[in-house]
Amino acid sequence: MNRDSKTAPTWSIKTLKSPVDGLKIRYGVREMTGDPVHRILLLNGRSEWIEKYADLPDATRYGENALWVSMDHRGQGASEGKRAHVKSYDDFARDVAAVVTKTFGDKPYIIVAHSMGGLIATYGTLKGILDPKGLVLCAPLFGLLIPMPYRLAKLIALVLTLSPFGGIATGAGVDRRKAFKDNPLTQSKKRFEAMTGGPYQASTPTFAWVHATFLATALIYEKKYLKKLTIPVSLIVGEKEAVVDRLVYQAWIDKREKLTGQATRFKLVPGALHELLNESDKYRKSAISFINQAIKKQV
Repeated sequence: MNRDSKTAPTWSIKTLKSPVDGLKIRYGVREMTGDPVHRILLLNGRSEWIEKYADLPDATRYGENALWVSMDHRGQGASEGKRAHVKSYDDFARDVAAVVTKTFGDKPYIIVAHSMGGLIATYGTLKGILDPKGLVLCAPLFGLLIPMPYRLAKLIALVLTLSPFGGIATGAGVDRRKAFKDNPLTQSKKRFEAMTGGPYQASTPTFAWVHATFLATALIYEKKYLKKLTIPVSLIVGEKEAVVDRLVYQAWIDKREKLTGQATRFKLVPGALHELLNESDKYRKSAISFINQAIKKQV
């Protein structure tokens, strides 16, 4: 992950054993000199890895004075575990908590998260597994887009998860990352090729992952959890989002405000696709500006 510049910060790659089951979890700490003014945990999405966002810190205003930490979630990147598989989002969140303890200790931090990382961050915070001072969510996975009736999909996922077939890949969306034309991720060909040509290929999620995601997305709407989410939350999504369900955000935002009295900072980026942090420059700059402002208000 070294940059071309000899003076640019590098990422120190480390591993730890998951407190859940001992799997090796890979994480990265962005080296810096002096004491950090801020601490930022960057949580990526499904089938992503640390290096995909290596240049993000320097793209923000917080490249020099913040300690950035990222990780490969279980089952992706160079972390151990069955690809695109999880039994519960508690496992994801407990892995994240272990990385936080190892890197930030008891110091305050905020989370910047993309897609599935946004669901992990929100779920883990609501469950009390994580304790950030604020959340900045980019196209968070608050709802699945599925090609069949919702109740039927939930039932199928539940039944198969309880059977020996829970670890089998669903086959959903298997071709969406193969060709740049009509892809739902980004309008930047350069960034698309960098993403799809990386060392870790995208994997189709298992039925257990789908079931766990249904449970996690349901929990983040539950009153007993959501009423406790009083920290600052900022949420940004592309207008042409076609990977996660963006139409559920307003209901979540409204319910949170009703329960807590806290408004959620929200931005819809006209014309942008799912990968806001890997989109064409004009869309990416909008997302970076949003992140800068969100962090400024949270620290």
